[in-house]
Amino acid sequence: MGPPRRIRALVLYGAIPGAQTLSYQEGWPAAIAADSRFDATLIDVRPRRGRIAAELALRSPRRDDVVVLLHSVFSNTNLVSPRLLAALAHARAPKAYFIGNESKLLPEKMATAEGAAVRLLVTMKSNPRVHELYAQRLGCRVATIPSGGVDTTVFFPARPLAERDLDLGFRGAYEPLYFGHRDREEITNHFRDRADAYGLRVDLSLAAADRLDRAGWAAFLNRCRGQLGTEAGTDYFELTDELRNEVNAYCALHPDATLDDLRPLFFDSREPVPARAITGRHAEAAATKTVQVLFRGEYTGFFEPDVHYLALDRDFGNVAEVVERLKDDAECAQVADAAYDVAMSELTYPRLLERFLEALEPVLEERAA
Repeated sequence: MGPPRRIRALVLYGAIPGAQTLSYQEGWPAAIAADSRFDATLIDVRPRRGRIAAELALRSPRRDDVVVLLHSVFSNTNLVSPRLLAALAHARAPKAYFIGNESKLLPEKMATAEGAAVRLLVTMKSNPRVHELYAQRLGCRVATIPSGGVDTTVFFPARPLAERDLDLGFRGAYEPLYFGHRDREEITNHFRDRADAYGLRVDLSLAAADRLDRAGWAAFLNRCRGQLGTEAGTDYFELTDELRNEVNAYCALHPDATLDDLRPLFFDSREPVPARAITGRHAEAAATKTVQVLFRGEYTGFFEPDVHYLALDRDFGNVAEVVERLKDDAECAQVADAAYDVAMSELTYPRLLERFLEALEPVLEERAA
């Protein structure tokens, strides 16, 4: 018996200027290109010549097993032009769409997925209700795969915890009010305002100007004994953007509105549909053996509280205990090692691509039937 047949894949992505701080957008194309299980043709559809090349490839007689649309094709910016969408619909190979930024522009993203006749939607969300909503809307298979993995050539423990000059670090972005929470802002402000009282050396920022590219982020992680973090995503997932549009319209008229102001107007009468998830930032911190101080959460089932991270109560009721544990060398080593083992066994790009191949298998079988 010979080696397994390689999957012939046409992979569309977008090298978007300014997205270098989103390491997964560079990580996925590089990982697929390097993976021996794929015979991949990668096309950057951001420039016009790339979109034309993709249109020609999709309309050619080539025999791809699958056409893959990565997150960067439509995350904040839709790079799928009407001509490219028509070419996607024309292509005979099944399409798999890694949906990005699942808290905004969902009607447009659903229209793109429907127009491309997507047969597999890859989401970072694990809530069965979210899967049900996607499947009902698109009539396709739905699989959970974290949005970002670990590139072990970039993210690895380069410095022992004892030699790191920061106790806590964080880089992130402010969460929009329509998420229904401000977890990142609350955890960042709490530790920044009390760093001296806790005896911690910190470098914490939510400013866009302080975000780092992949190499800079890896170097920063290796300066930090610990990293703050929260689960990513909204507590009110929907495919309509209704809540987002209502909140944004209200805030445009009331720019000083707080989340407390908005709750009785928009959130209290809505049934929550939690759509929180682990991110590549969590996986990369684990890969550098940086201890994570995180609000309690599910983290897509990969990280358990007080096993793979130091679990912080959302009301900060146990913060003194967490700070003391962060200063304990033996406990930090144990937690960092446990999270590192998960990152290496479950969250590297080769392992995430294995999950993708497992989800893709029934789609390919349906095509062959």
